Order: sequence, then structure tokens, then C-alpha cells
Amino acid sequence: SALVNAASFTREIAPGSLVSLPGVGVGEGSRVEVGGRAAVVAGASDFRLNFEIPPDSAPGEQVVRVETAMGSREFSVLLQESAAAIFRD
Repeated sequence: SALVNAASFTREIAPGSLVSLPGVGVGEGSRVEVGGRAAVVAGASDFRLNFEIPPDSAPGEQVVRVETAMGSREFSVLLQESAAAIFRD
């Protein structure tokens, strides 16, 4: 999948991580679920969607479902127990 940690742009993702999904048509009004539970959308544009993995998600394989005006898509993501990353300029 194209999901990456929004701070490090790696696939190291953990519960509570801010995640980025690049793509066309992922703009405003998008909804995200992780493991069947709603995720908080932190920002959306026509080419990028940022959302938080729910902090109480279980580590391991999880299904991320993204619904946009153009349809829906599911991604599989492996959540680590921790994935420290720092946002830099």
C-alpha cells in the first residue's frame, strides 16, 4: 500500500501514528476506518489524505478502509508496537 508514516515517510506505523496517503481524489469529505473503527482525518487535499491510526488499535495486521467521493479502497497495514518519528522542517 501507499500508506506511510507522515513524519518519517516510512512504513513504520504504530497505533497513534499520523499516516499519509498520497493519491488523486482523496480530498475533503473522505472517511477512514482502521480495523472497522473510525479514524480521525487530520487533513485532506486533492492529492493527500492525513489521518491518525486510533491509539487503541492492536499491533499487527489491520485493514484500513478509505472512502472518498470517487469510491472506496482497502489497504492492509502492519502496525508496529511503536514507531517513533519526528516532524522536521
